[in-house]
Amino acid sequence: MPKDSFYERAQAFMDVKRYEEAGKLLAQAIASEPDEPLYRLELARVLIQMENYPKAYECCMYAIHLDPEFARAYYLSSLILHHLLHFDRELRMAEEAVRLEPENEVFLV
Repeated sequence: MPKDSFYERAQAFMDVKRYEEAGKLLAQAIASEPDEPLYRLELARVLIQMENYPKAYECCMYAIHLDPEFARAYYLSSLILHHLLHFDRELRMAEEAVRLEPENEVFLV
C-alpha cells in the first residue's frame, strides 16, 4: 500500500472520530516514511483526542526534531503543554510558532 494512503485513510478515520484506527494507520505511515514530520504531528492530534497528552507531546517534539521550522508542531506542542500545566514552556512554544509563521492567524488566537 502506498505510504500516503495510510495517511489519507487515517484522516478519514479521524473525521469520524475513530481515533484508535487512525493511530494505527499513522503508525504504519511513520514506519514507511519515518522522516516525515507531518505524520508525527497527525499522530499527536490523534493522541490528544485520546487524552494521551504526554505521548502526543513526544510526537510533536520528534516532528520538531525532524523539521525545526515546522511551526504547526510548535503550536500543537503549546496546546499540549497547556493541558499538562507547563505554562512557561507553553508560552515559549507558542512564541516560536508565531515567529516561524507570523502570518498564521490561528497562532494568534
